[in-house]
Amino acid sequence: MNKKIIIALALLVGFSIKINSQTKEHLCKPSSNLSVFLRSQKVYNGGVVWKMVKHGNVKEDGTVISKNDYKTKNWLPAVVPGSVLNSLVENKIYLSLIMEIITEKVKN
Repeated sequence: MNKKIIIALALLVGFSIKINSQTKEHLCKPSSNLSVFLRSQKVYNGGVVWKMVKHGNVKEDGTVISKNDYKTKNWLPAVVPGSVLNSLVENKIYLSLIMEIITEKVKN
């Protein structure tokens, strides 16, 4: 398959995902006076630094890690609202899916 066609298809899929996905504005617009938003400082300029870590890398249970003085030194910043994949892409652990597809197709 021609590299130009593959790149064009990857871009088309990427734009389609972007157009059909929720936007920051949509996720931050209250639907009622009782709306509550959980927003990370990273990406959404919220008031809280959310963090994440792989389950197997934590030895303590929830009662210990939920305390205010628990040290999260090796944890990654998390994107809230978002998914684990969003956070891993934002932290440069994974390339964005579109860039990964384009890179892989161009290599081949």
